Amino acid sequence: MHGNYRIRAPKIYLNLFSILNVFGIIACFVNIKLGIVSALLILIFVITHFNLKLFLNDFSFMLYLFCNLLSIVSYMWNQRPLSVFISAISFNVIPSLLYYLGKYIAESNQDGIVIDRLLSAVVNMMLIGMVAYLIFPSFYYEYIGASIDSYTYGLGEYRYGSFISSLALGSIGTICVILYFYRFENLTFWKKIIFLPTIIINVILCMQRSAWVTTIISICVCLIHKFKSNRKLRIRLTGIFIIFSFFMVAVIFNIDKILTPTQLMYFESRLNVLKISEMTSSRSDQWIQAWNVFCSNPITGYGLGSCGQKAATLGLSIITDGNHLRILAEIGFFGFFSFVIMNIKSIINSVKKKNYYFAFVIIICNMAAIGSPIFDQYYSSFAFWLILGLASNLKSNVSKEMSEINGTK
Repeated sequence: MHGNYRIRAPKIYLNLFSILNVFGIIACFVNIKLGIVSALLILIFVITHFNLKLFLNDFSFMLYLFCNLLSIVSYMWNQRPLSVFISAISFNVIPSLLYYLGKYIAESNQDGIVIDRLLSAVVNMMLIGMVAYLIFPSFYYEYIGASIDSYTYGLGEYRYGSFISSLALGSIGTICVILYFYRFENLTFWKKIIFLPTIIINVILCMQRSAWVTTIISICVCLIHKFKSNRKLRIRLTGIFIIFSFFMVAVIFNIDKILTPTQLMYFESRLNVLKISEMTSSRSDQWIQAWNVFCSNPITGYGLGSCGQKAATLGLSIITDGNHLRILAEIGFFGFFSFVIMNIKSIINSVKKKNYYFAFVIIICNMAAIGSPIFDQYYSSFAFWLILGLASNLKSNVSKEMSEINGTK
């Protein structure tokens, strides 16, 4: 019984994002607490695959979790209701446990499998939302268009977000552009053709400026890296790029037939404010407030959840855009320092193991997090924490090959 369970279990947790898609679709029609359901799912996966030695050998991760939980003491004086802290446990802390699950998956040499399934699940999520948004808009706005995140704008929100939210969609789109190039050689022909255009179109439609910028950077860097590879690969990428270019030209010339006048107006307005000065000026007050809060509470912070998205629902937020300062203000210097160390260690390990794509995912997510709550978003934050854990525990290519050979015997 126990042996059979262990055989079946990996197939379940490797399909985490497909399961999240199912829950997300159900949540469009049934009022369920999607954040709580997802948190329980993550807890089940972590607990049923818990390895104490693997968990204890990462001091920075343990310190990060400890600082998050310790910050509850700040609620004795920060004039925030304790319910905010409790909500932040499922919103911030439990998703970070995917860091451990990523380590576990990497330990089992299953990182390629989980990334392939993540990519497929994300593209499926995007296709469902895109078809509804463009072809059945009335259905989309009645059932799907409401963001699942409690702090967003509701059914009238002009920013497309499939069934997860525009912020999360933009963030996961950027991540998946990099993962597409990472797994390019392993994708079937039709996936090579469909995946990248689908991801890019969804990023464009989400109307998130930071996602536009980071996606453009990601495509350029990944293409440069890939073009250093063999000639056959360069020919394939060039062919796909030409096909995609013709497709995008057709879309641009027929944009007024694809988007409604209102959607087109908002899209053009977002393009007009696609400037660094505009993007920073709208967030500078938040950053200053968050820094001031940190300076007055440098050790324990102001309390997990007290400054960010969960406090925003009560009109008590200090910073909703800019995750680094949110972490610094909420859980203090030691919590923030442990988070930074986790990121640095994962980047260094990825580079050592010559997996530059995981390193780039972590770097680009941290770039986006300067002015965007990428580490707080449902769905996209799950991908970040999972990849951060994978990157921290990657095996060498030689050990992977030996594992695959042994597995086939």
